[in-house]
Amino acid sequence: MLLFFPSMSWPAVILIGLGGGSCLVLALSFQGQRAPDADSAASLAGMAQTVGYLLAASAPLALGVLRDATGSWFAPLSVMTVLALVQALIGMKAGRDRQLAQAADAGRPSEA
Repeated sequence: MLLFFPSMSWPAVILIGLGGGSCLVLALSFQGQRAPDADSAASLAGMAQTVGYLLAASAPLALGVLRDATGSWFAPLSVMTVLALVQALIGMKAGRDRQLAQAADAGRPSEA
């Protein structure tokens, strides 16, 4: 909407905010649902949140640099659109009703 209908910026920004918030909630809930035990959930959450927050922190700066380099919002909004489509595809795979396999017990201390 922002790319092709700039006059409709308010509805577009509201939809982006709602979509971003719901994606965060889904991503956090998938971590707990996919793991077979608490240790696996903690490992999965640590990895996913590290990568996710690193990307989320660097994206505004990168899109701002791209906007300054090109002089228009077309390139940053196009990148955001492509990333949203990639996120939707990954989300469809992540939303399947599956669990991760149990982690191998090799390297874990025994609880004897």
